[in-house]
Amino acid sequence: MKYQFFILLFLLMLGSCKESPVPIPDFELPDTERVVLIEYLTGVKCPNCPKGSAALKNIEASFPGKIAIVAVHGRLQTEPLSVSKYDFRTDISNRLEALHNPFLGKPAALLNRIKFPDEPFVPVDFVDLWPSYIEDILRTEYSVNLLSDVRFDAASRKIDLNISMLPVENLEPGYRLSVFVTEGGIIDAQETIGSIIPDYVHDHVLRAMLSDVSGDPIVDALVKDQPLVKTYSYLLPANFSAEHIELIVAVSRPDGTIDQALKTKIVP
Repeated sequence: MKYQFFILLFLLMLGSCKESPVPIPDFELPDTERVVLIEYLTGVKCPNCPKGSAALKNIEASFPGKIAIVAVHGRLQTEPLSVSKYDFRTDISNRLEALHNPFLGKPAALLNRIKFPDEPFVPVDFVDLWPSYIEDILRTEYSVNLLSDVRFDAASRKIDLNISMLPVENLEPGYRLSVFVTEGGIIDAQETIGSIIPDYVHDHVLRAMLSDVSGDPIVDALVKDQPLVKTYSYLLPANFSAEHIELIVAVSRPDGTIDQALKTKIVP
């Protein structure tokens, strides 16, 4: 009888010590027009980069309409493979990657070019942290509303882009405007861990910039509720697929971080 009592007491204590799962609330997308610029440092010879690209697809699905991605194939791990059809390296991508040095390795992502407190550099190389950092950014305010009007003439392949900036407050000098041309849906080889994927789909590949690599200075005063329009034109090369082209616009602050971004397709 005494033995049975201790068995019962042990079971009761075991039950009382059982941990209950801690509920983790789902992220609720803020009611904001903010768009986060992700500059993704990648390369066809980067075996871990397919993991980063998969993470970006999940991020786009989790934050619909709130993400603008530029995949930068600079100098590191970007030399074409022996079976590659294309070379994604350009002078622009090399210069942009150099601008974003230093970073620990690839894949890495700049998230609105913010230096997060626990990170050694601006580019974040721990893929699993990207979503939480983006959540934090989406909860913050921005100072410039962006609108765009894009026209594409299929015959001449000319793109005309009008960008309207509407400040929500008076802003100090030093803001810059960057315009990226990206292409997706490009099927070519990609190195992964232990093998090569021959028919990998490369998205958001940086093809050109219509602005300077560091952004064009906004020399006009940015005054509250006074729109400021900038215009860019570009002849799309014949080997670029118009249906897969996106224009990414970003306004950077005097400290180099991104205030607001925008993305638009040239073919609806």
